Amino acid sequence: MKPRAAIYCRISESDLHVDKPENQLRDCKRLCDEAGYEVVATYRDDGVSAYKKGVVRPQYERMKEELAAGAFDVLVAVAQDRLTREKWEPYLLAQTCDEHGVRWHTVAEGVIDFETDTMGGVRVGFTGSQNTAESQNKSRRATAANAHRRAAGLPISGPRPFGFEVDRIRHRQDEADEIRWAYSVILGGGSLYAVLKEWNARGVLPSTQADAPDALARLSTEISRREEIGLAVTPAMEKRRARLAMLAEEPPGWSYATLQQLLRRARNAALVEYDGQVMDDVIAA
Repeated sequence: MKPRAAIYCRISESDLHVDKPENQLRDCKRLCDEAGYEVVATYRDDGVSAYKKGVVRPQYERMKEELAAGAFDVLVAVAQDRLTREKWEPYLLAQTCDEHGVRWHTVAEGVIDFETDTMGGVRVGFTGSQNTAESQNKSRRATAANAHRRAAGLPISGPRPFGFEVDRIRHRQDEADEIRWAYSVILGGGSLYAVLKEWNARGVLPSTQADAPDALARLSTEISRREEIGLAVTPAMEKRRARLAMLAEEPPGWSYATLQQLLRRARNAALVEYDGQVMDDVIAA
Protein backbone atom coordinates (compact mmCIF):
# COMPACT_ATOMS: atom_id res chain seq x y z
CA MET A 1 0.00 0.00 0.00
CA LYS A 2 1.42 3.38 -1.00
CA PRO A 3 1.98 6.05 1.69
CA ARG A 4 -0.78 8.67 1.54
CA ALA A 5 0.54 12.15 0.79
CA ALA A 6 -0.97 15.59 1.33
CA ILE A 7 0.48 18.53 -0.62
CA TYR A 8 0.53 22.06 0.81
CA CYS A 9 1.21 25.09 -1.42
CA ARG A 10 1.36 28.75 -0.42
CA ILE A 11 2.47 32.11 -1.71
CA SER A 12 2.06 35.49 -0.04
CA GLU A 13 1.37 38.65 -2.03
CA SER A 14 4.93 39.91 -1.62
CA ASP A 15 6.67 36.61 -2.48
CA LEU A 16 7.07 37.45 -6.16
CA HIS A 17 10.25 35.36 -6.37
CA VAL A 18 8.47 32.19 -5.17
CA ASP A 19 6.78 29.82 -7.61
CA LYS A 20 3.03 30.27 -7.91
CA PRO A 21 0.94 27.57 -6.16
CA GLU A 22 0.16 25.78 -9.42
CA ASN A 23 3.90 25.43 -10.09
CA GLN A 24 4.51 24.28 -6.52
CA LEU A 25 1.74 21.71 -6.95
CA ARG A 26 3.34 20.42 -10.15
CA ASP A 27 6.74 20.00 -8.46
CA CYS A 28 5.19 18.33 -5.41
CA LYS A 29 3.23 15.88 -7.56
CA ARG A 30 6.43 15.00 -9.41
CA LEU A 31 8.12 14.37 -6.04
CA CYS A 32 5.21 12.14 -4.97
CA ASP A 33 5.45 10.14 -8.19
CA GLU A 34 9.18 9.63 -7.71
CA ALA A 35 8.78 8.66 -4.04
CA GLY A 36 5.85 6.34 -4.66
CA TYR A 37 3.26 8.35 -2.70
CA GLU A 38 -0.48 8.40 -3.37
CA VAL A 39 -1.75 12.01 -3.31
CA VAL A 40 -4.96 12.03 -1.27
CA ALA A 41 -5.28 15.76 -0.50
CA THR A 42 -4.03 19.14 -1.66
CA TYR A 43 -4.17 22.44 0.23
CA ARG A 44 -3.55 25.84 -1.31
CA ASP A 45 -3.32 29.29 0.31
CA ASP A 46 -2.81 31.91 -2.40
CA GLY A 47 -1.79 35.43 -1.36
CA VAL A 48 -1.59 34.60 2.37
CA SER A 49 1.39 35.44 4.58
CA ALA A 50 2.77 32.85 6.99
CA TYR A 51 4.64 35.46 9.03
CA LYS A 52 2.23 38.31 9.82
CA LYS A 53 0.59 37.82 13.19
CA GLY A 54 -3.18 37.44 13.19
CA VAL A 55 -3.33 36.27 9.55
CA VAL A 56 -5.36 33.07 9.23
CA ARG A 57 -4.46 30.57 6.53
CA PRO A 58 -7.72 28.64 5.93
CA GLN A 59 -6.19 25.73 4.02
CA TYR A 60 -3.30 25.42 6.47
CA GLU A 61 -5.79 25.14 9.34
CA ARG A 62 -7.78 22.56 7.41
CA MET A 63 -4.57 20.62 6.72
CA LYS A 64 -3.73 20.51 10.45
CA GLU A 65 -7.23 19.28 11.32
CA GLU A 66 -7.10 16.48 8.74
CA LEU A 67 -3.53 15.62 9.79
CA ALA A 68 -4.76 15.09 13.36
CA ALA A 69 -7.61 12.96 11.99
CA GLY A 70 -5.10 10.60 10.33
CA ALA A 71 -5.99 11.52 6.75
CA PHE A 72 -2.43 11.15 5.40
CA ASP A 73 1.05 9.80 6.16
CA VAL A 74 3.36 12.33 4.46
CA LEU A 75 3.16 16.13 4.31
CA VAL A 76 4.70 17.39 1.07
CA ALA A 77 5.76 20.94 0.12
CA VAL A 78 8.39 22.55 -2.06
CA ALA A 79 10.18 23.87 1.06
CA GLN A 80 9.63 24.21 4.79
CA ASP A 81 9.09 27.97 4.50
CA ARG A 82 5.92 27.26 2.48
CA LEU A 83 4.55 25.61 5.64
CA THR A 84 5.51 28.36 8.06
CA ARG A 85 7.98 31.16 8.79
CA GLU A 86 6.86 31.80 12.39
CA LYS A 87 9.48 31.29 15.11
CA TRP A 88 7.66 28.61 17.14
CA GLU A 89 5.14 27.25 14.64
CA PRO A 90 7.56 24.76 13.00
CA TYR A 91 8.04 23.07 16.38
CA LEU A 92 4.29 22.86 16.98
CA LEU A 93 3.63 21.40 13.54
CA ALA A 94 6.55 19.00 13.94
CA GLN A 95 5.16 17.88 17.31
CA THR A 96 1.73 17.24 15.79
CA CYS A 97 3.30 15.27 12.95
CA ASP A 98 5.37 13.25 15.42
CA GLU A 99 2.27 12.43 17.50
CA HIS A 100 0.39 11.16 14.45
CA GLY A 101 3.26 9.46 12.66
CA VAL A 102 3.38 11.89 9.75
CA ARG A 103 6.72 12.71 8.14
CA TRP A 104 7.69 15.74 6.07
CA HIS A 105 9.05 15.55 2.56
CA THR A 106 9.99 18.78 0.79
CA VAL A 107 11.63 19.28 -2.56
CA ALA A 108 14.25 21.57 -0.99
CA GLU A 109 15.09 19.78 2.29
CA GLY A 110 14.22 16.13 1.62
CA VAL A 111 12.59 13.73 4.12
CA ILE A 112 12.22 14.37 7.84
CA ASP A 113 10.77 11.40 9.73
CA PHE A 114 10.23 12.40 13.35
CA GLU A 115 9.97 8.79 14.52
CA THR A 116 13.33 7.67 13.14
CA ASP A 117 15.29 10.90 12.58
CA THR A 118 16.61 12.04 15.97
CA MET A 119 17.92 15.25 14.39
CA GLY A 120 14.60 16.02 12.71
CA GLY A 121 13.49 18.54 15.32
CA VAL A 122 16.88 20.28 15.23
CA ARG A 123 16.73 20.53 11.44
CA VAL A 124 13.20 21.94 11.60
CA GLY A 125 14.19 24.48 14.24
CA PHE A 126 17.30 25.58 12.37
CA THR A 127 15.38 25.99 9.14
CA GLY A 128 12.60 27.81 10.98
CA SER A 129 15.09 30.25 12.49
CA GLN A 130 16.52 30.90 9.05
CA ASN A 131 13.03 31.52 7.69
CA THR A 132 12.18 33.92 10.54
CA ALA A 133 15.36 35.87 9.86
CA GLU A 134 14.49 36.02 6.17
CA SER A 135 11.01 37.34 6.96
CA GLN A 136 12.51 40.06 9.16
CA ASN A 137 14.86 40.94 6.34
CA LYS A 138 11.88 41.12 3.99
CA SER A 139 10.21 43.56 6.36
CA ARG A 140 13.30 45.76 6.33
CA ARG A 141 13.44 45.52 2.54
CA ALA A 142 9.77 46.52 2.36
CA THR A 143 10.47 49.60 4.49
CA ALA A 144 13.36 50.53 2.22
CA ALA A 145 11.20 49.89 -0.85
CA ASN A 146 8.51 52.23 0.52
CA ALA A 147 11.14 54.92 0.99
CA HIS A 148 12.20 54.49 -2.64
CA ARG A 149 8.56 54.65 -3.78
CA ARG A 150 8.03 57.89 -1.91
CA ALA A 151 11.20 59.33 -3.40
CA ALA A 152 9.90 58.40 -6.86
CA GLY A 153 6.50 59.94 -6.12
CA LEU A 154 4.77 56.55 -6.08
CA PRO A 155 2.14 55.57 -3.49
CA ILE A 156 2.60 52.89 -0.85
CA SER A 157 -0.05 50.39 0.16
CA GLY A 158 -3.12 51.43 2.12
CA PRO A 159 -6.85 52.15 1.83
CA ARG A 160 -8.12 53.76 -1.34
CA PRO A 161 -7.93 57.55 -0.91
CA PHE A 162 -10.98 59.60 -1.86
CA GLY A 163 -10.50 60.78 -5.45
CA PHE A 164 -8.30 57.84 -6.48
CA GLU A 165 -8.71 54.27 -7.67
CA VAL A 166 -7.43 51.28 -5.71
CA ASP A 167 -3.96 51.63 -7.28
CA ARG A 168 -3.77 55.05 -5.54
CA ILE A 169 -2.52 56.61 -8.81
CA ARG A 170 -5.42 56.87 -11.25
CA HIS A 171 -8.16 59.38 -10.48
CA ARG A 172 -11.70 58.26 -9.76
CA GLN A 173 -13.17 60.97 -11.89
CA ASP A 174 -16.46 61.66 -10.07
CA GLU A 175 -14.67 62.01 -6.73
CA ALA A 176 -11.83 64.06 -8.24
CA ASP A 177 -14.45 66.44 -9.67
CA GLU A 178 -15.96 66.81 -6.21
CA ILE A 179 -12.56 67.76 -4.77
CA ARG A 180 -12.10 70.39 -7.49
CA TRP A 181 -15.57 71.76 -6.76
CA ALA A 182 -14.80 71.94 -3.03
CA TYR A 183 -11.65 73.96 -3.67
CA SER A 184 -13.56 76.32 -5.93
CA VAL A 185 -16.05 76.94 -3.11
CA ILE A 186 -13.29 77.65 -0.58
CA LEU A 187 -11.31 79.86 -2.98
CA GLY A 188 -14.52 81.74 -3.77
CA GLY A 189 -14.95 82.67 -0.13
CA GLY A 190 -17.20 79.79 0.90
CA SER A 191 -16.82 77.73 4.07
CA LEU A 192 -15.91 74.15 4.85
CA TYR A 193 -19.32 73.80 6.41
CA ALA A 194 -20.97 74.70 3.12
CA VAL A 195 -19.04 71.93 1.35
CA LEU A 196 -19.80 69.52 4.20
CA LYS A 197 -23.51 70.24 4.08
CA GLU A 198 -23.69 69.93 0.29
CA TRP A 199 -21.75 66.64 0.11
CA ASN A 200 -23.76 65.01 2.88
CA ALA A 201 -27.01 66.21 1.31
CA ARG A 202 -26.05 64.71 -2.06
CA GLY A 203 -24.68 61.48 -0.59
CA VAL A 204 -21.04 62.06 -1.54
CA LEU A 205 -19.27 59.57 0.74
CA PRO A 206 -15.68 59.11 1.96
CA SER A 207 -13.98 56.22 0.16
CA THR A 208 -14.14 53.82 3.13
CA GLN A 209 -17.91 54.32 3.33
CA ALA A 210 -18.46 54.23 -0.44
CA ASP A 211 -16.52 50.97 -0.69
CA ALA A 212 -18.17 49.36 2.37
CA PRO A 213 -20.85 47.32 0.49
CA ASP A 214 -18.27 45.60 -1.73
CA ALA A 215 -15.91 45.03 1.21
CA LEU A 216 -18.80 43.57 3.24
CA ALA A 217 -19.70 41.18 0.40
CA ARG A 218 -16.10 39.94 0.14
CA LEU A 219 -15.78 39.46 3.90
CA SER A 220 -19.14 37.68 4.13
CA THR A 221 -18.03 35.29 1.40
CA GLU A 222 -14.80 34.56 3.28
CA ILE A 223 -16.70 33.96 6.54
CA SER A 224 -19.14 31.61 4.80
CA ARG A 225 -16.25 29.68 3.27
CA ARG A 226 -14.59 29.30 6.68
CA GLU A 227 -17.83 28.05 8.20
CA GLU A 228 -18.27 25.52 5.39
CA ILE A 229 -14.87 23.93 6.07
CA GLY A 230 -15.33 24.04 9.84
CA LEU A 231 -12.93 26.86 10.72
CA ALA A 232 -13.69 29.32 13.49
CA VAL A 233 -14.65 32.88 12.63
CA THR A 234 -12.42 35.19 14.66
CA PRO A 235 -13.85 37.98 16.83
CA ALA A 236 -11.91 40.50 14.72
CA MET A 237 -13.68 39.29 11.57
CA GLU A 238 -17.08 39.52 13.26
CA LYS A 239 -16.28 43.01 14.51
CA ARG A 240 -15.18 44.13 11.05
CA ARG A 241 -18.31 42.63 9.48
CA ALA A 242 -20.52 44.50 11.95
CA ARG A 243 -18.71 47.77 11.25
CA LEU A 244 -18.93 47.31 7.48
CA ALA A 245 -22.62 46.43 7.75
CA MET A 246 -23.23 49.63 9.68
CA LEU A 247 -21.34 51.71 7.12
CA ALA A 248 -23.13 50.02 4.23
CA GLU A 249 -26.59 50.47 5.75
CA GLU A 250 -26.31 53.95 7.23
CA PRO A 251 -23.10 55.65 6.10
CA PRO A 252 -22.41 58.62 8.41
CA GLY A 253 -20.95 60.82 5.69
CA TRP A 254 -18.38 63.56 6.18
CA SER A 255 -17.40 65.22 9.43
CA TYR A 256 -15.72 68.61 9.69
CA ALA A 257 -12.43 66.91 10.66
CA THR A 258 -12.42 64.37 7.80
CA LEU A 259 -13.27 67.04 5.23
CA GLN A 260 -10.57 69.35 6.55
CA GLN A 261 -8.05 66.50 6.42
CA LEU A 262 -9.01 65.72 2.82
CA LEU A 263 -8.66 69.28 1.56
CA ARG A 264 -5.30 69.71 3.29
CA ARG A 265 -3.95 66.52 1.73
CA ALA A 266 -0.67 67.05 -0.12
CA ARG A 267 -1.44 64.49 -2.84
CA ASN A 268 -4.22 66.77 -4.12
CA ALA A 269 -1.47 69.08 -5.35
CA ALA A 270 0.66 66.19 -6.71
CA LEU A 271 2.99 66.45 -3.70
CA VAL A 272 4.36 63.62 -1.57
CA GLU A 273 4.10 63.93 2.20
CA TYR A 274 5.98 61.80 4.73
CA ASP A 275 5.69 62.06 8.49
CA GLY A 276 3.85 65.36 8.23
CA GLN A 277 6.39 66.99 5.92
CA VAL A 278 6.14 67.59 2.16
CA MET A 279 9.12 66.05 0.38
CA ASP A 280 10.85 68.73 -1.69
CA ASP A 281 11.52 68.02 -5.35
CA VAL A 282 9.24 64.97 -5.38
CA ILE A 283 6.15 64.99 -7.60
CA ALA A 284 3.40 62.47 -6.96
CA ALA A 285 2.70 59.96 -9.72
